[in-house]
Amino acid sequence: MAYKDYRLIVSSQVKNQYGSSKKPQASYLAEKEDKAPSHDHYIQCYMYNIHGIQQLLWCGNSPDLNAIEAAWPWMKRRTMKKGAPKNHTEAVRVWEQAWKDLPQEKIQAWIERIPVHIQKIIELEGGNEYREGRRHGQVEE
Repeated sequence: MAYKDYRLIVSSQVKNQYGSSKKPQASYLAEKEDKAPSHDHYIQCYMYNIHGIQQLLWCGNSPDLNAIEAAWPWMKRRTMKKGAPKNHTEAVRVWEQAWKDLPQEKIQAWIERIPVHIQKIIELEGGNEYREGRRHGQVEE
């Protein structure tokens, strides 16, 4: 993707999320993103900077304690049960159906697990030893 195109896309996303003015109204706006390539491009950092949005430090291999992270393997298992979708339309259909089928009780269980994950990270004194999303080495169905 060309620099000009990328800059326009990121700029429009910043404006959509934080407002249309060059500088946000609030002085406390901050953004936290992992170091996935789509989040780590220097243009993205530049765009946050010119819009006055602070990027919070996010160390590589840090555990992500966001409850939604547990949804992705669950969703993948549901959407791939009959094999990979054959086209975009089918992919959208199976993913939307999986979201509709996701029980609220499962989401609540993922949320309630967060203190367990935090305690385990404290016990391990940080580091990369903790495999988030697992409880006692088991994969949830």
